[in-house]
Amino acid sequence: MTTLEEVPEKECTGCDESWPATREYFNVSAKGVYGLHSWCKACMSEDYRSRNPLKRPPVPDVFGVNLRGGA
Repeated sequence: MTTLEEVPEKECTGCDESWPATREYFNVSAKGVYGLHSWCKACMSEDYRSRNPLKRPPVPDVFGVNLRGGA
């Protein structure tokens, strides 16, 4: 078992923070240094959420009334 002192650090190019170069902090990527993605998991998650807002299912139009209040 390796200790935290033996694990190399990797800098996230999204937030410029240094994290241990492990799967706990970075997603796997065959092209990345240490086989890890260049962005940390937190930056990847934030980027995904900003580009993919939650998709709500359509609300049925009941008797010609728009329940969401839009056009």
